Amino acid sequence: MELMKFKAFTFDVSNPLRALVKSLIWLVCVFSCGSLPMLLVWLLDYLGIGEADKKLDAFRYELFLPFLCCAIIGEISFEAFLCKIKFSRFSYLFFGLSAFIVIGIVCLLYVIFFFREPHAIFNNNTTPHKLPSIWYFQTIVITYTSIYALCIKTFMFFDEEKRYRP
Repeated sequence: MELMKFKAFTFDVSNPLRALVKSLIWLVCVFSCGSLPMLLVWLLDYLGIGEADKKLDAFRYELFLPFLCCAIIGEISFEAFLCKIKFSRFSYLFFGLSAFIVIGIVCLLYVIFFFREPHAIFNNNTTPHKLPSIWYFQTIVITYTSIYALCIKTFMFFDEEKRYRP
């Protein structure tokens, strides 16, 4: 890949791009392996086998994807703590706070579900353009977890390539 030239130095675009692609592959694999039960039920629903639509509602009511996000953000934060990269103090504080914020939001969603009937939260008469507010929280959690994990993993892959390049 061609080098980008700046005034005093050159920057090889291929290494950060390679690290980003590796982290995208990692993120897709983790999300797909983690959500394999839900993907299987979606396939069964698409094929019209059994009562898969009721199982899909169960996944939605049980906050399956935010729970998966808690596991992913906990794993990537723990991996960042244990890796050989020396981060600053504030980076470690950011890792810890990010994990606790996502876990706190998901715990708040579970508490809301515990005290309210799921059908009151997920109104079946909503149009696709008017999603319930609980879906906004889930979308925020999933998006933040994806961006956070992608950035941290890209940085870790980039540092690994720098460190072990001959």
